[in-house]
Amino acid sequence: DKTYILFTLFYKYLYRINIRKNDFYIVQQNWFKESIGRTFRIDPDKIVVARPVNRSQTNLSAAPPICRPCRTFFFPSLSRPFKNFEVVCQAVEILNGRTAKDFKVVLTINGSEDLYSKEIVGRYRRNQNIDFCGRLSYSDVCETYLKSTCLIFPSKLETWGLPVSEFIQYRKPMILSDLPYAHEAASNAEKVAFFDSDNALQLSYLMEDVINNDLSRFGKVCSQQLNAPHTKSWKELFDLLLN
Repeated sequence: DKTYILFTLFYKYLYRINIRKNDFYIVQQNWFKESIGRTFRIDPDKIVVARPVNRSQTNLSAAPPICRPCRTFFFPSLSRPFKNFEVVCQAVEILNGRTAKDFKVVLTINGSEDLYSKEIVGRYRRNQNIDFCGRLSYSDVCETYLKSTCLIFPSKLETWGLPVSEFIQYRKPMILSDLPYAHEAASNAEKVAFFDSDNALQLSYLMEDVINNDLSRFGKVCSQQLNAPHTKSWKELFDLLLN
């Protein structure tokens, strides 16, 4: 995506203008704090890690298990080149080659969003295991979370990774990019496997494990210690900034 590359280069230099004149810098994760600190030579004591508050869901733990013969994988995301939809589609085709048929992957693009999604959908639309459902409302996303067997999140770059933290409360398996943002967003999740975001073969094996109900390669993600200064609520954040 040529436009994306140009914007990336443009913002990299735009951000440098007067950046060290700020009193505080607010980020969502430790990895990003460390990254901008190194990139722009900012005092780490001025970079505040402000964790977003999860939207609460009620009675999720009491919800009856959904027994479906077809395993469903869900990747909710907007169409962006770094979201890495292609590695999921490649993994599906690898699974097809290993005769794994009884599964479905739901992707929230339909080819009408931009050139990137048009290329992905055009290349893989004939694969019956992939459902290019297009963009969903938040209520439909939550409904699909509930019906899904496993979340896949292969994105190569996030400031947070909201679907990861949203899906934790459903207590179902997740297959995530082995990148710093995913480890932080999945903190305390119980059934997580990480994969190289460029390795479709590795992803296909983990998907096959889920299809076969074998979670031996999935485990709990340890909680990560936040570097000070950090806040856990809007009140704490504004008290820090204004005092």
